[in-house]
Amino acid sequence: MLILDEDSSPKVFKKINAEIKKKWSESPAFSETALVITDEGSIQLVVPVINEVDRRHTFSGVIVANLPVENLLKAALPSLNNKNSSFVFETSDNSTSVSKTIYSNISDKSRTAYETIEIPVANQTWRLKFYHEGVNEKPINDRSIEWIAFDGLCVVGLLGILLLHLTGRYFRTEALIEERTSTLTEMKASAESANNAKNQFLAKISHELRTPLNGISGFTQLLEKKPTLNAEDKNHVAIIKQCSDNLLKLINDILDISAIESQQLKTETGEFDYVNLLIDSLNIFKFRADEKGLKLISNNTCSVRKFIGDEKRIRQILANLIDNAIKYTNQGNIIVSSSYQEGSLIISVADTGCGIGHINMERIFTPFVQINSGNLSREGVGLGLPITKELVHLMNGELSVNSELGQGSTFSVSLPLPISLDVPETSLPVLQEADSNYNEMHVLVVDDGEINLLFLVCLLEQLGCKVDTARNGREALALVERNYYDLALIDINMPIMNGFELVEHLRSRQLLLCLVAVSAYADQDRINEALRVGFDAYLTKPIEEKELVELINVSRKPEIVF
Repeated sequence: MLILDEDSSPKVFKKINAEIKKKWSESPAFSETALVITDEGSIQLVVPVINEVDRRHTFSGVIVANLPVENLLKAALPSLNNKNSSFVFETSDNSTSVSKTIYSNISDKSRTAYETIEIPVANQTWRLKFYHEGVNEKPINDRSIEWIAFDGLCVVGLLGILLLHLTGRYFRTEALIEERTSTLTEMKASAESANNAKNQFLAKISHELRTPLNGISGFTQLLEKKPTLNAEDKNHVAIIKQCSDNLLKLINDILDISAIESQQLKTETGEFDYVNLLIDSLNIFKFRADEKGLKLISNNTCSVRKFIGDEKRIRQILANLIDNAIKYTNQGNIIVSSSYQEGSLIISVADTGCGIGHINMERIFTPFVQINSGNLSREGVGLGLPITKELVHLMNGELSVNSELGQGSTFSVSLPLPISLDVPETSLPVLQEADSNYNEMHVLVVDDGEINLLFLVCLLEQLGCKVDTARNGREALALVERNYYDLALIDINMPIMNGFELVEHLRSRQLLLCLVAVSAYADQDRINEALRVGFDAYLTKPIEEKELVELINVSRKPEIVF
């Protein structure tokens, strides 16, 4: 057995099938074992030698084993010229069909064999031709035992060759599995990297859009409270607020659909008042309904009002359904019905709009798909219903739709929600307006953005708070050393000292100060990071006055821990 390369043994390489040599050169990792019959009547088993360096396979040469067939046969049967037994052993290449005689004990080549046995071996065919007794030219004594031994040795030899062939295939299969596993691992890593890049891009875009939206939405809220505005101006301000809210909803929907695709969308459980949620949602969409001449009707038959669930996501589900109904309805009314049955909150939104054809019932839940409906104007990008379906699924609920083309649609949601066991309040909570109590509140606002800083100062001063400002963490530390504050609203991204660094310094001094992060980043990872470093709460831009008032009220209660 020798190890050869093409330079040291060109004759061996010349006899190897050209197709096999081509496979060796193109894909050495999966090279095949070659079986060559030489002109001298020998079987050459040629096994490629592959070296692996840094996961790269290199063809180095071959291992050659010479098996002289005639010698094997003679060694197996010292007296091959058996009495009345004549045979010929031939081989032929499948690609050329040219036969080669390896062994024969007859001299008359014109005789016809009475039986021919063909055995496929590698890329060749082996033939055993047997001739009738009485016409052999080299008669000897009949020795059937030796023939049995001969057959056995042939079978053993063929099995050995087959074993070598199968062993080669096994190692080739192992190499193939290893390479494909490596390829899949690289593809998985590449997909994860692309997904992370996409999430970072969306988070950055969200931040860049939310920052100016905070100014638009914030100063719109301030304008709405001005008593000097006439009816027309108030209507114009309301339109600006509606446009900013629509843009904010689009940003949130894009972030949600991205979280759904990466299976990162989660729900949070807490107590909430469904009646307040319903009233707020209807008030938000009343302007749009009035603008289109639609009646927005509420039919709430819930016997309870406080539940345990994800208030934010339930509010989002209701908003998406009402928004969709208004979008596809030009005249008539929209009825929002609520009930509580057998442990489930059931919400349905019925409209008198264009309706949905049976063929489109499934398509409406596909992201970025909108159904064509004649001359209707369809703002949005088609994310509301897909997100609603996923949110309902996350809360183990059910979503159904009943619709007829031209007759309107009814979307129904069933959410299993437990009832809150807290003692019900005797009166509904009312948000406090600016009064003398807020005069005691001393608030520090830290933000490097002039517009955001101005909005928060104006809003807090309208509420009656005393406000100091700083444009970076270092200025804020200096103010904290000289003054006592009840509340600090801190932007995260600031020069010199950012919000995270500022909180670490403040917490190290063990100050009794409520620290609230204010940021245009809305992803859950950033929120969790802020709470982990020491913030008590997190406000996402654009900031609503209602959220800020609730936060101030909570921060004034020492018994409440964030």
